[in-house]
Amino acid sequence: MDVRAREAQATVKVEGAHELPRTRPSPMPKQNPKPVQLWPFCVKFGDIDDAKTVKEVNPSSLGVRRITIEITDEDVTTGIEEKLLYGRGNSEYQKWRRSLPFTDFRRQLSRSNFLAKEK
Repeated sequence: MDVRAREAQATVKVEGAHELPRTRPSPMPKQNPKPVQLWPFCVKFGDIDDAKTVKEVNPSSLGVRRITIEITDEDVTTGIEEKLLYGRGNSEYQKWRRSLPFTDFRRQLSRSNFLAKEK
């Protein structure tokens, strides 16, 4: 069994709260020696009704020193997806998004970044 399969199995067996490390070593250090980022990508909106106002937020700049995770059976909070323009046929927004450089994080964001994944 490879390293990623063992890590995936270990994740399912986790019980209780655990601190999420910021990074872990690369599973393929020869091809890509950079550590893998584990903390979530965080954003904020200057205007929640305008997806163009999205800005990247570094958790450390907000004073976040650690993130604790826990698997629960509680309902997932929803609602943000209704406010986003992603994938709603908004041609003005899509035109703006396509005009961004490929390196701009906003071009990489999609509606699925804000939706909970099904179990």
